[in-house]
Amino acid sequence: MRFRSKKKAEIWSDTNIPAGLFFDILSDDQVYKLVKDIPRNRKRKRPKKEYLTHTFDLIFDEYFASRNDPEMKLILKLKKSLLMQGRRMQLIRIALENLALHDMPRANIERICEGLKQVQVIIEPGNRADVLRALKTDLGVRETKFKLDQDALSKLTDKEKRTYEQNCVTLEEHGYQVREGISLKKYMAYEKGAELKVQKHKENARRQTHRGNKQTGNRGRRQAN
Repeated sequence: MRFRSKKKAEIWSDTNIPAGLFFDILSDDQVYKLVKDIPRNRKRKRPKKEYLTHTFDLIFDEYFASRNDPEMKLILKLKKSLLMQGRRMQLIRIALENLALHDMPRANIERICEGLKQVQVIIEPGNRADVLRALKTDLGVRETKFKLDQDALSKLTDKEKRTYEQNCVTLEEHGYQVREGISLKKYMAYEKGAELKVQKHKENARRQTHRGNKQTGNRGRRQAN
């Protein structure tokens, strides 16, 4: 009997993801929300978290390119930093597990330290007990920084979500119909359109002020004559 391999469940992409869903995932990091909640997906193979994370990162990169403001730059920096920190901590934990479970010659301990050095984890080679102690201390420091950076990222992404909700109201005030389920692409286009309207309004106001000042100056000169 031949078995058919399950097809992958359908997921949201940069072309169709709803803006509200994008900001939800940005805020809570639950990338499984990218899997569409439709009946035929229930019997399909659920994508791996790594694939969903990669997909969301591509969507985020496109949004970041359209905004490119200081807070978005900081979010991107923190996301990349946390990813690298997580990988380093994972390698330290593996090294700790190996050292704790196996008594090993000095040459093997040096190889572990050299391997960690390749990912910027600097531990001086020594006897097993000293290296274990140094790794535990290093891991503790990294876990503290990781938690602080996670909290900082969470505050920024929560703020982005609130900004999105406020922007929806502002966009409607500028004449855009922001319907429930609006796609991120359309939302981005509306944002850009509203920014251009604001810039144009400011330019017109500046011209009118300049024209008014000029007319006032001319009247003053005429009266003086």
